[in-house]
Amino acid sequence: MRLLFINYFSAFRLKYFNANSLGKLKNNYFLPPSPYGFNKPKKCTLELDLSQILIEVNNILPQYSHFIEQFRSIIVNTDANVIVDGSGSMSIDVPASMSDNEAEQLSKKLNVIDSLIRTRNDDLEKLLDKATSIESELSKKNTNYKSQILEKAQEFQRLKNIYKN
Repeated sequence: MRLLFINYFSAFRLKYFNANSLGKLKNNYFLPPSPYGFNKPKKCTLELDLSQILIEVNNILPQYSHFIEQFRSIIVNTDANVIVDGSGSMSIDVPASMSDNEAEQLSKKLNVIDSLIRTRNDDLEKLLDKATSIESELSKKNTNYKSQILEKAQEFQRLKNIYKN
């Protein structure tokens, strides 16, 4: 047994209707107009882009802060010293009382957290650069425009300085 599906719109061919007044035509068949604006593409504005960036920054900034605090607390609790050279390579100096196994686990843990911090740092730098360029465009259009990203950029810089020290 074979099922056949009948296209009920086949009677409504282009030649019977004015497509502009009734809806869309697809493959010469009439499709009724959508009562909602789902088919319309959304316009992307600078304000929408900026608000989306602010949402992302608001999500990433607490993570960044948490990872930095976690990194610093591990260093303080273990009496370890972290040395970063000019190329960004990290060396860890552990107390003599710490076993090799503990030192290796500490090194792995700090490397993972450092990697998370660097990733969030890169993400935040990109987002803040994009937001700054959007805000400069908005300030050109409106001279009374007040920055929405300035506080976030200052907080990011503060956290970045904490991590470097």
